[in-house]
Parts: sequence; structure tokens; C-alpha cells
Amino acid sequence: MNALIDSHQELLRFVIAERDAFYDCATDAEGNLTDPGDQPELDRMDQMIDRAQAVTIKEAP
Repeated sequence: MNALIDSHQELLRFVIAERDAFYDCATDAEGNLTDPGDQPELDRMDQMIDRAQAVTIKEAP
């Protein structure tokens, strides 16, 4: 079970890093989206992260 938890946490870190990179590319220096069409993808990634973090909290000993 620990291997599954470890893999889950590693994937969560990866998704967070991908979201951060996407955000950096999709925003200007003030943090405004340069293409409002990117908002749904950012929202989807945020929801994925929130769900994964909720599972991680439930798994914590």
C-alpha cells in the first residue's frame, strides 16, 4: 500500500508542477491570463489537484 501512496504523491507533485508551468506560460507579469480561453484548463487542473490532495489527506496515518 505504501508504494501506491508514494506513487500517488509523486503524481500529485508532477501535476502541481505542470499546472504551475502552464500558469507561468499563460499569464503576464501581473498574473493576468493572456488568453482567457486558458481558464477552463487551469480550473480543471486545480480541481484535479484538489481531489488528489483530499485523497492524500485521507491516506495520512
